[in-house]
Amino acid sequence: MQANHSNIFKTLFVIGNGFDLFHSMNTKYSDFKTYLLNHNDTLANEIPANIDPVLSPNWSNFEEAIGFLDEGSLENLGRTSIEKLDSDDDYDSGTTDGMDYVLDQEYSYTRRLISALRKWIKSVPISTKRKYFRLNYTSFRFFTFNYTDTLESLYNVPESRIWHVHGRASDVKSPLLLGSNNSKRISQIEKRKTETSELDAKSQAIFEAEEEYYENTNKDVLTNIQEHLDEFKLLENISTMIVLGFSFGAVDLPYIVAIARHTSRLKKVIISYKIDKSKTGWKKKFLKDKDQIVQSLLDKGIVLPSLEFIDIERTPRAIGQCVLSN
Repeated sequence: MQANHSNIFKTLFVIGNGFDLFHSMNTKYSDFKTYLLNHNDTLANEIPANIDPVLSPNWSNFEEAIGFLDEGSLENLGRTSIEKLDSDDDYDSGTTDGMDYVLDQEYSYTRRLISALRKWIKSVPISTKRKYFRLNYTSFRFFTFNYTDTLESLYNVPESRIWHVHGRASDVKSPLLLGSNNSKRISQIEKRKTETSELDAKSQAIFEAEEEYYENTNKDVLTNIQEHLDEFKLLENISTMIVLGFSFGAVDLPYIVAIARHTSRLKKVIISYKIDKSKTGWKKKFLKDKDQIVQSLLDKGIVLPSLEFIDIERTPRAIGQCVLSN
């Protein structure tokens, strides 16, 4: 789509995993872990417990955790493997092949996650029973952070009006982005490698193992934004932004920053929120989550106009009002 068509877009939808969950799709991280246990238990058991928030439905928790590597533990593992190998009379202490193998086995799961993720997403059924919203209007633009085809399959939204921010599982040519923004860590390791004089082969192997881990779990958000600036240029006449099921996790906040910079005509922001009033303390939790979202935006210097939080059950009416105002 050409940038000179951007004047037709008046409402931007920012869609996260909560949107699919609202449509009864099993797309929580715990669902992915269950899939792995049933189809690839080796990979499931290789994911360290400290980055495995199996009880949390929030993918952003997993992505933030996977971006953290306990470098001290990795270095201890590398040194321990060296000691064991050096005690082996058949091992040539002048090589690092054995240590490379140990480190590779410990962290190789990071290379296989994306492939497993794509297979799992393609296996998740998309409900066709009920459409909760009326979304097929030409003035609507969609930024979806989901890998699924819910918008296309259930709501018949044309592909030309959707940007799959982190990739689309059904499109084999579309790379899937998963992880944390590790670009800074990768640069720091490169700097350490160059600054360390007379780096021995074993230390070099440890640095390279750290670097490979961060590269395998790197979701380079800023580069993704730069490579898709045309998507943001289409937002110049957006007056309303509706957020459906997006968690405002720290890893993905730069996208909201970029949206804010390209929507000078933005007048209203509606954040749709799933409220379970049957649970004790629901109001306190809602207010806490609301405050956290507002604070996370302020921390990034984002001041959104007319910020409104509404129960997702009321969202269809809010969407209808957008259509009337457009």
